[in-house]
Amino acid sequence: MSAQTTDELNRLRWDGRPGHYEVYFLKFHDPQTGLAAWLRYTLTAPRPGTGEARCEVWAVLSDPKTPGRHTAAKDTFPIRELESSSTPFEIRIRENRLDSGQCRGSAGAAPGGPRLSWDLRFEPACEPLIHFPLDVMYRARFPKTKVLSPNPLARFSGEVAIEGRRFEIRNAPGQQSHLWGSEHALRWAWCNAGDFDEDPAAVFEGLHSEIRLGPLRVPHILLFFLRLDGAWHRFAGVRQCFTNRSRYRAESWDFELDNGSLRLQGRASAGRTAFAGVTYLDPTGAHLYCHNTGLADMHLRILDRKGRELRSLNCRAGAAFETVERRPHAGIPILI
Repeated sequence: MSAQTTDELNRLRWDGRPGHYEVYFLKFHDPQTGLAAWLRYTLTAPRPGTGEARCEVWAVLSDPKTPGRHTAAKDTFPIRELESSSTPFEIRIRENRLDSGQCRGSAGAAPGGPRLSWDLRFEPACEPLIHFPLDVMYRARFPKTKVLSPNPLARFSGEVAIEGRRFEIRNAPGQQSHLWGSEHALRWAWCNAGDFDEDPAAVFEGLHSEIRLGPLRVPHILLFFLRLDGAWHRFAGVRQCFTNRSRYRAESWDFELDNGSLRLQGRASAGRTAFAGVTYLDPTGAHLYCHNTGLADMHLRILDRKGRELRSLNCRAGAAFETVERRPHAGIPILI
């Protein structure tokens, strides 16, 4: 995709017709407090006969120092409550706001439920990540989900609150992404990590998805990216979907990648109690179950073509990692 500003990359793609979903999500982990946050501004316009269009504001906050550690809330509104502008970019759902440099909002309006709120600024720490290699893939009907990261590494500052308990956030590493489409993948794993111990400017993002192509199931769509020394290294070619190795489970993900210039070996993992479960609604009316943590460990080994290690990168209890399935994993509670 040709160079675009974060405002252009975040522009709302929905044209008002049914059969569409769109998500803006932000994640960060604050090393000072240990808090991990996952915030979502979404819309779903189901296919005819499967429900009414809606917009939602979500929050999942994970505090390792608190028993139960995860607090989650979601507020749902009629689609008429959604407003947007493109230049400059802004999404508004009642008092909730997201633009290219700040977000604020709250979730948990239902009586008796948890109340979460946030007021944050974020500064880009690197250039955007465009996942697909061809511009046409963002305009065509296939793939059915489009994904890009206007801010694959950003620094968050401000305040979040869990039931009135306030956390001051200062320069916490995180990211902001935008995805949209007509149908979710069948299942997938995703991971994003930055602020590595050895190189705070390095960024890793990976996606392993299984999709339906007509009557066929395509089990290995692999998109992996590593930013080192100011440049993105892509492990995302068609050939690499067949030659690269990737295997994930509920609590871990192992992969071995080769893009012809570099080899990359990696592992993301977290204990089962680090995950929070949420439910996604697809425009088809189907439900998917996401098992997500912002407290995963990530270990990467970077090797040259001859297998000699060039460096290793470690992110401890600060990587975002999720798996999404058509059934929930046993032992991971579905919170919303």
